Amino acid sequence: MGEEGEPIVFNLRRIFTTILVATSEARSEVRRQRCVFELFHSDHFNFEDLFFQWLRFSLANLGVPQSFLNGCDCDMVKNLSKMLCDSIEQRCFYVSIFITVLDACCYYNTMNNVMWLFSYELIPLSEFVRMVACNFGKHSLPAGATTLERFKVQDEDKDGNHEGEKEKDTCIICLEKLNCDDDVAKMPCSHVCHYHCILQWFVKSSTCPMCRFPCNNVLCNYEDED
Repeated sequence: MGEEGEPIVFNLRRIFTTILVATSEARSEVRRQRCVFELFHSDHFNFEDLFFQWLRFSLANLGVPQSFLNGCDCDMVKNLSKMLCDSIEQRCFYVSIFITVLDACCYYNTMNNVMWLFSYELIPLSEFVRMVACNFGKHSLPAGATTLERFKVQDEDKDGNHEGEKEKDTCIICLEKLNCDDDVAKMPCSHVCHYHCILQWFVKSSTCPMCRFPCNNVLCNYEDED
């Protein structure tokens, strides 16, 4: 009851959400999941935390790699949670989330109050999902990718002039020769590869492809030191 004996009236908001996930493959099948939130407006409830937990669970079920959802410097779920909260503040009650998973990064975006996206019969083409996510949205790198910049090999190392690097002239992932002008990363376990190759590998696994060293644990420790 209110202060003057009046019944307390809760402001109920019903939020309709749909997640659409596509990959880089042409004509790939779009994976979709829907949810209806019945939210009571309250200054003491953190909707962003609610959306964060739901998004992380839902995106994993839709096949988004865990390397974009867990680990150091992963910001996609956090950003999407905030975008959902912003939509609610703007009184947008139909929110669509577009995600495109590429080889070494993941693009994402939202659209508000586009009603046909909530039709059970209509599923947008993968090309449309990729366009909305990639052309207008943000992108996220796999866990550890930002800190991996610290492990880039300098030019003198790639030429083999630095002690211990003379024999490491082949990428352990693609097995191609490392050239002087290539972006090269030396992982915490000392194995060397193309920078773009290890980014693609980190989407699938956080361990070294050669020795299975848990690289992401070390990268996260470097991140925590900042």
